Amino acid sequence: MTTSPEPDFAAIVVAPGDTATTSLTIRNDSEIVEAYTFEVIGPCAPWATVEPERLPLYPGSSGAVTVRLTPPRSPEARAGQVPLAVRVRPTQRPELATVPETTATITPFAQLAAALAPRRRRTSWRARYHVRLANRGNTPVDVGLDAADPGEELRYGGVPSSTALQPGEDAEVLLRVRGPRPIWLGRSVTNSFQVTATPTSTPGLAQDPKELDGELVQTALLPRWPLAVLVLLLALVVAGLALMRPAVNSAAQPAADGGPSPTQAPVTTSDQPVTAAAPQGGGACHTADLTATLSEKTKLPVDAQGHLGAAGTHYSVSLVWTNNSSHPCTMRGFAGVDVDGPDRGAGGGPKYSLPRDGDTPTTVTLAPGATAHTTIRYIDPVGYEPASRSGNLWIPTHLEVTPPDETTHLSVPWTTGTAVYQDPQDDIAAASISPITAGP
Repeated sequence: MTTSPEPDFAAIVVAPGDTATTSLTIRNDSEIVEAYTFEVIGPCAPWATVEPERLPLYPGSSGAVTVRLTPPRSPEARAGQVPLAVRVRPTQRPELATVPETTATITPFAQLAAALAPRRRRTSWRARYHVRLANRGNTPVDVGLDAADPGEELRYGGVPSSTALQPGEDAEVLLRVRGPRPIWLGRSVTNSFQVTATPTSTPGLAQDPKELDGELVQTALLPRWPLAVLVLLLALVVAGLALMRPAVNSAAQPAADGGPSPTQAPVTTSDQPVTAAAPQGGGACHTADLTATLSEKTKLPVDAQGHLGAAGTHYSVSLVWTNNSSHPCTMRGFAGVDVDGPDRGAGGGPKYSLPRDGDTPTTVTLAPGATAHTTIRYIDPVGYEPASRSGNLWIPTHLEVTPPDETTHLSVPWTTGTAVYQDPQDDIAAASISPITAGP
């Protein structure tokens, strides 16, 4: 036996993200000068170092080294006691290596991440949301969920009483929200609510609850345009009756007075059609009249104006329409914007239509050479998606854009270079488009 570790290898307590040290004393019991090297083995090895790395000792002498432990503040450094072992290897006689051991206690810490996706949804009555939970601490946690609104008018379903998460584990909980009653006609109504995620873990390890704000925007079941058309038809009927009444009175007046009837103009017939005067202006803009380009992307604060959810990096980009015809034309409403990319229909790159936001359309008149634009707001999920969903990161190649009331589209390259969510039906409010607005 050439190596004798003395019984001063003390246990160590360390908090993740901090550094703690302990010492190990080695005695050379051989008859030759020996040099010793050290290697930390076991679960603490990735976070531990020994200083100095090499210790020479004369026969019968002792020396001490410092074992330094720096566990990361992450789920990989699980809370609790773990063995701390150091292999002491003599360079002259490596077969006589020894492995003194002690214990390292990793103290617990709690860190819960929570998000509501999407934060805002438009629906006639019911909507689905997802509460995303992630345990970023190093100890197990139970998360209780509760949803409420100030007026207690909304109804909630699908919320479990508790969700257990191991360190580093993610979970997604479905939340169903129903409005107080359907709206048949009228304006949209915004109902605000709040989801509270309350974590409980190791006794004495206090954690603040996470409060997630959401909105349910209820829209009318019946659109407004039939009512507007009915009012317009009634107005035309009333105006027509008012114009016909003086002519009837003037024809009946001579007969009522007993005088001669007015001379009637001869009635002629013709097979030639009557042509109405052409209206001023160029009418609606057609696809052949327009070109479309994409502007530079602009980074937005999270959930700018309530159009998107609260996950990832938010951007906006303008889809610019230019009237290339020789006559003025008008645009009103929402354009069709379809995202397209590689390998469509083979596990990646599906084409889907971006949803509309809640802004009110206006009529935009474009003179020859004038421009209008559609604002596209979207989320770049890079750096937010968990590893289990990394396959959903996808960069489109182009957009297929269709002017309002048209059936043919224009192809616009996706020049932003950023990724979008690949699946438009997993309730991640990944994008939205605005009505067409004047200006570039």
